[in-house]
Order: sequence, then structure tokens, then C-alpha cells
Amino acid sequence: MSSKNKQIIIAGSNGGVGSAITKKFNENNWDVIELSRKKSTEKDTLHRHVKDFMDVNNLNNIAKKIFSKNHNIDAFINCIGQWSSSGVTWDEKTFNNNFLITKNIFDVFSPFFLKQDFGRFITVSSIDDLYPNTNSFVYSCSKSAVTTLSNLYRKKYRDTNVNFDVLLPGGINTKNRDKTEDKSIILQPEDMADLCFYLANVNSRVAFEDIVLYPKKFSYNN
Repeated sequence: MSSKNKQIIIAGSNGGVGSAITKKFNENNWDVIELSRKKSTEKDTLHRHVKDFMDVNNLNNIAKKIFSKNHNIDAFINCIGQWSSSGVTWDEKTFNNNFLITKNIFDVFSPFFLKQDFGRFITVSSIDDLYPNTNSFVYSCSKSAVTTLSNLYRKKYRDTNVNFDVLLPGGINTKNRDKTEDKSIILQPEDMADLCFYLANVNSRVAFEDIVLYPKKFSYNN
């Protein structure tokens, strides 16, 4: 990895969306640091194995190693998330994987961004924050919590060059989609990768609030 290139951390890099994002940055000569339990299929990336994102001490040790060896990390993309169709039944694992892991990432990595005086968090959340699904009660609640958390951190760091962007996508072609659905009209993981790449290249003086994106032929208001 070359310190002359821009550098990015991607958590959850081995999922459908995460893999596409990792590939996009890798192809554009960014130095990619993967944080995941399993490495993606991309070559020439630095992988840091994270056994448990709920373990704050372990995350902090990993962050120290990354920032001691890789100066000027430009952005952190969080693709970690868990879908659940538990109805109204409480599902603590889903809530923790979506909300608490995001909070842990913010808590651990934001001081390092603050110290280097710039950095952008890009969190991939869900449009279920705005249009809750009664079949995925806990999932929708956890995604709303992620948006609120990001907004609070955005206010906390308002007078700094650390940014907290949230993407609220709907209708992405991942393994959780209905197999009978027409995949040609829904968002592709590559669409998410293009947007994340754009955001990561924007100057830190520019702030974004919640970014909603969904297939043009969808209508969430009906």
C-alpha cells in the first residue's frame, strides 16, 4: 500500500454492497483497509480481522494500529448491517448489529479523525428509516436510530472537519431481495459504490445530511 494514495477504511467489505464499494475504490487506486470478519475477494487491500465489532477495546486497538501506520485516512465507510423480518418481535441481535456497532465505530474512530483534522464517515443505512416496514419492526427502528445517532454526531462535530453522512437506500439488488422481483429496475450495489466514491472525494468543508436514494420506478409514498 502506498501512502501517496488516498486512503479509506471500509467496514463490512465482504457483503454485497461492501464488496462493490471496495472494488470501486481499489480500481481507482485508493489504499483500502478492510475491517471485517472475512476478507473480500479484492486483491491489494489491507485486511484487519475484526472478530467482534461489539468489542470496543479490540476496535480501539485496531484503530491505533491503522492510524499509526497509515496517516491521513480520508474516509470510513460502514456497510455493516443485518436484515430481519421478525415482525414486532424484539430482535436484540439485529438492533445491536445495526445501531450499536455504528455507535462503536463513531466512538472509536472519530477522535482519530479529529486529531488529523479531517475525515468523513459514510454510513450505509436504509430507507426503512423513513418508510418503516411492519414486517421488519426492529430493523426499521434500528435504522431510524442510526440516522438519529449520525445527526447527533454531526451536531457534536459541527465546528470541525469531521463529517457524518448517512445513505438511506431502498431497493438494492442483494441476496435479501425477493427472487421473483425484476432486478433490472432496482438499485445495483455498483450504484451505491459510485455514490460513496463521490462522497469520499468531496472536500471536508462540505457537509451532507441524510441522502435518500431509491429506484426511479419505485414509489415509497403510495
